[in-house]
Amino acid sequence: MGRKKKAVQKKRKKEVKMVKKKKKFRIFDFIFFEEGQLGFWRWLPISKSKAMRFKHGQLEFRVYVEPKYSETFIFEPDLAHLYKGNHWVRALKVDVIIPTSIKLEKAIYNMYPPTSLIRKIAHPYRVLINSLCDIVRNDLGQWWITHRQWHPSTSPRDVLGGMHYIDSSGKSRQFLTRAAVNIKSRIPNKNELITKNRWKKIKQLINDQYRVDVAFVCLANAYYYYHRANYRVALIEAVIALERAIFKFVTKHLSSTYIKAMR
Repeated sequence: MGRKKKAVQKKRKKEVKMVKKKKKFRIFDFIFFEEGQLGFWRWLPISKSKAMRFKHGQLEFRVYVEPKYSETFIFEPDLAHLYKGNHWVRALKVDVIIPTSIKLEKAIYNMYPPTSLIRKIAHPYRVLINSLCDIVRNDLGQWWITHRQWHPSTSPRDVLGGMHYIDSSGKSRQFLTRAAVNIKSRIPNKNELITKNRWKKIKQLINDQYRVDVAFVCLANAYYYYHRANYRVALIEAVIALERAIFKFVTKHLSSTYIKAMR
């Protein structure tokens, strides 16, 4: 027992030394898409330099793609294929960069991250992921991309359950725990895919706290239910989308007095 204790203490000292050398600490997660894959066109943000970056207080979030989660790099590892056709991605990688301290690092290494830190990360993390999914699904038309369904009563620890970090030996260790998510196939359409410019625009929309128009939401729902043979609900969603689009067009192009007269 004495030897084991000494070995553990030696490891902790090594980890503390590593902490002193750096000013930031990185934890990361992979967002798997439950009912389809995320589509890109002739481009992929496969490096940290191409990542979406968001600041939230002292936290920094980075969103990008790891090659191993792209079909392109599984079957065609040559980078030349990156600029040809469409690419399908099973997951996005999300880094969370936090200011470090020896006390905080010790807590994380002991698998007991402070609750205050978990709460600080969980809310902006959830908003970021769902904002991205909303824009891709409803604005671009990738209707198979769905919200991460976190119930209002879900604890922040469950939200961050899949996160990992790299320890002093270079190994990946779990930040907390969470169950795996299923992955299914996708439907290709060039006009719905994420290009380099659209990736930048999505970042700007998220920063601007953009909210998708109800017409686009209903239209995406109509596609979703149609492809699941739920034609009744699909028709209802499509009609609502059409009504919303007509109303928006009329209010934009006709004067308010004319609209009142029509009513």
